Order: sequence, then structure tokens, then C-alpha cells
Amino acid sequence: MTALSINQVTVSSEDIGDAILFRAGKPVAALVLFPGAKVAPERYASLCEKLVVETRGEVLVVVGRFFKNFPNPLQGKSRILIAVKALEKMGYKDAAQRVFLAGHSFGGIMAKKYVPSMKLGGLILLASYINHSISKNATLKEYAAPVMTLGGELDAYTGLNYIARESRLIMELENIEKGLVCRKPVILLRGINHMQFADGIP
Repeated sequence: MTALSINQVTVSSEDIGDAILFRAGKPVAALVLFPGAKVAPERYASLCEKLVVETRGEVLVVVGRFFKNFPNPLQGKSRILIAVKALEKMGYKDAAQRVFLAGHSFGGIMAKKYVPSMKLGGLILLASYINHSISKNATLKEYAAPVMTLGGELDAYTGLNYIARESRLIMELENIEKGLVCRKPVILLRGINHMQFADGIP
């Protein structure tokens, strides 16, 4: 376990094998992050530390570790349960609803199925999207939980066309279903590329 003090908040990080935990104080919610394909969980340390600091320790952050750094459905649920069980130990009976799942790139595409099935608080997509297919919950509109989509202006992998498509869809539907923009915001981050959610050189 290591500790780092930022802006008078001491953030501790602990590698428990299946995940790396970042915390400070007593959290009231948790964020589980599925890394992008072939991106080591350690490369999200700066982002996770900042999240804990900005929330003054009210959010526990769990970065899942996957076989060969490739998110897969055989290990996904167990990584989420780390956060659920941690909140349950603190006495929260609604622990699953206090857990939000984030996914970077392919991690986001894989993460989408767990939020409705495990009744989690919501989904955060980092340089990712709800892939359109014939399957259930195939589009952002149909997805059964709150979603925040964060895309990078300079992203050459999850390009502006994906972000623009989702943004246009939500804006059009806002006229029919009030409040949809608040439940499913699509945000473009200026000057950000695909890998800037993680540390180091792509």
C-alpha cells in the first residue's frame, strides 16, 4: 500500500491482485474502471488519484486488472464486486446502486452489459461508445441506465463521428423525452486524444 498527499487529501493505493484500489477517508460511492485493451491498470493512477482528491475521498476508485491487460467477460463481474463488497462492509445496503462503472475504449464497450444487469448507478464511457447492434440496449437511447459519454476532439480511434452521432441523437430526443440530456450527456473534450485518459506514451 502506498500513500500520496495532494491538496491536503491523502490518497492511498493498494494492489490486491485483481484490481488496484484508490481511496481516502470513508467513501459514499465507488467508481470501477475497466482499462482499454492492452493498457495496464497502473497507467490510470493519475486519473484515479485526481478523482479521489476532487471528491475529498467520497469516492473509492477500483481499476480492474484483466488477463493480459484485455478486459473480458469472464473477469468483469468479479472486478465490480470488489467495489460492491467494499461499500457493503461500510454498511451501505444499496451498495450496487452506489457503484458507477467506467470503461476506456474497448473497456467501455465491454462494460455496458454489467450496469443494467447488476443494477449499478450508471456508466461512464471514456473514448468509447454504446456500439449499435441488433442486441438488447443497442443504442444510447435504449440503454437502461444513466450514461456519460466523454470523447476526445483528437481521438483517431473513437472518432468525432461516434460522438457527433450520439450527441445528435440525444439532442433530437430531448424534445420528446425531457431530461434525457441530463441522464445521458455527451461531452467533447477539446485537445484530448484517445490515450490521454491514461498516463504515459500510447
